[in-house]
Amino acid sequence: MGAQLPPVDKLRQGVAAFVELYNREWLIERLNHRPSGGLRPVACQPAAGRVIVSRSVQWTRPVQGGNMTERPYRWRLLLAVVGAFIFGCMDARLYLGRGAGFWVSNVSSVWLLLPFVAGAAATRTRRGAIGLGTTLTMSAFAAFYGWTVVHHAHQFTSRDVLFLLGGAVSGPLFGLLGRVWATHRSWVLGLPLVVAFVGEPYAWYRHVGRLPNPHVIWTVEVAVGIGLAGAFIVANRANRLRRPIRP
Repeated sequence: MGAQLPPVDKLRQGVAAFVELYNREWLIERLNHRPSGGLRPVACQPAAGRVIVSRSVQWTRPVQGGNMTERPYRWRLLLAVVGAFIFGCMDARLYLGRGAGFWVSNVSSVWLLLPFVAGAAATRTRRGAIGLGTTLTMSAFAAFYGWTVVHHAHQFTSRDVLFLLGGAVSGPLFGLLGRVWATHRSWVLGLPLVVAFVGEPYAWYRHVGRLPNPHVIWTVEVAVGIGLAGAFIVANRANRLRRPIRP
């Protein structure tokens, strides 16, 4: 009587058999030219001696009358640019207000989150992420200064030039960071964003000598930074669990 396989090996064989059967059914469907309306894998193959759960598996949905992958990204790009413009207008409105709204507008870490999220979610290449991060940041700046000029007759100063130069650097940089993070899910790539959220209140304290009121603004900013750190760690952990299962 043969020796029984350990539970891990049984699970590995079961997963391999399922993947092989699923791929066979999908291939038969393609050969018979019977497209379905659901999602299906483009590449997911078992290898000898191990099961590969590929992180590069692409899922596609049939699209009538055009490329099945370009249209969603075009909509994402359009929504990202419109969202950045609206964000700039809202930030300018808060900036021209009094009290807490003025200091909420001065939270600069949000301006770094914008290109990071766009680079991670709205584009597929590093070059596109750099261009998108720059475009969104400049779009938000255009909306911000356009609003302030129209409603407050704002005049440009050397400080505004420094802000624009900073945006010209941070936009492409954090757009690229977002794209690379979306590919590798490394928590290290999200660390600059976390440091920006957690460290900005301390920077204000060192610059002004105190934290401007109300303090709840800076408490929320630090809490968001801690939440981002936790999200990056969880994403990194989940990505490791999806790596190939080796014997």
